[in-house]
Amino acid sequence: MLVVLETPADLIFPTSREAHTPEGLIEGIFNVEHLFARLNQQGVRLDGEELAYSLIKAYWPEVAPAIEFVTHRRIPASKLAALAIRAALTTRDDEKLAGTMGISQIRAMANRHGSDPRHQTKRAVVLDYLTAGDGGQGSLASACALVDRWLAFDPDTNADGLPPVLVSSIARSSTDIYLLLLVLAGYPALAAGSDDQEWRRAVIGLATIAHWFGEDKGKIANAVWTASRVEANATTIRQGLKQASENRWLAPPLNPDELKKYLGLPGDEESLKGWKWWKSLIGAKPQEVREEWGRYLWSTVGKTIWNRELLLYAQRNFLFEHFPDYDPSRKDLWENHNRPWDFDHIHAQAYFYNKKDGSPFREICGEFGNIIGNLRAWPMEENRSDQKSTAFEKMDDQQQFQSFVLPTEVTAF
Repeated sequence: MLVVLETPADLIFPTSREAHTPEGLIEGIFNVEHLFARLNQQGVRLDGEELAYSLIKAYWPEVAPAIEFVTHRRIPASKLAALAIRAALTTRDDEKLAGTMGISQIRAMANRHGSDPRHQTKRAVVLDYLTAGDGGQGSLASACALVDRWLAFDPDTNADGLPPVLVSSIARSSTDIYLLLLVLAGYPALAAGSDDQEWRRAVIGLATIAHWFGEDKGKIANAVWTASRVEANATTIRQGLKQASENRWLAPPLNPDELKKYLGLPGDEESLKGWKWWKSLIGAKPQEVREEWGRYLWSTVGKTIWNRELLLYAQRNFLFEHFPDYDPSRKDLWENHNRPWDFDHIHAQAYFYNKKDGSPFREICGEFGNIIGNLRAWPMEENRSDQKSTAFEKMDDQQQFQSFVLPTEVTAF
């Protein structure tokens, strides 16, 4: 149902009390904010960013078309608007990336008749960033396009890149990292060298390690910003990540040799029967080593074995070929049942959960059966109609086998 509201003028303009209140003495609230808040309570509940974006469109209608134009196949407009304002207000002189603006700050900046020159300056900067002509250098449109060029997978030009669903996930869930990239995209030298492979690998590495293994993503972003704000390159990104790791804002990545120190299955069958990831690897250890193992092992392994985004990255070519029209900016397509793919258990759940054959190793099979090593993204309808094919049957079919990883990476498995 579409409801059209004809809002009286006296609900949009400030009350007489607000109009005569000195700015900053108390926080006045426009009647339009009450209107939005009340509508929000009666209809579909909006999150903070969505409500803020609704108010931005009311106070500052000229910016909405520019944001809506850029949001397609990236992130929702409400999220992009919040990020765009922060990106516009961050300069090389700032020691930290600009913070999120509250409703009262946005309202003061949007008010073209305000008396504070600082707000008018910010308004001009944000307007220029959001609405710069045809998306020329320095605009939101060009910044988003350049970040896509750095991050997005292309089998011919950027084979290490990310599928659109992961770029969108980083922008939504690791907003400070995506903000950092938007700001860096405004650097002319980086725009000119957008195809530099070392820079691309550094940016992809920054985005993924912070997104998947970050403990404090805001501090990670500011550490990289501090190292890169004067002159950004692959070396400054590594310097920022090094500082983040030393401060434990980033889970320490473990190489295969380090993992061998922690990982390992018991050699006797009796211990295998009741093996559990956390209980057996961490909980069963002596108290004096449990904290160290929990910090160094679980911060890496625990963020890996159930992380289905890592699986999507491994299958990026498969997603590119089979789901080219998936639009991650649409919130209705984020839900599992609305995506065009499902997560298929390679060794079907029926064989380690439901089968009653008295196997003493059913429990440990279940522990490994639900991690990403036993999953793959697979077309939704095909997966729902193929519940009991064996792992051997799936691996034996060449077309299905190619869905697991890139052909060039098969040897790594």
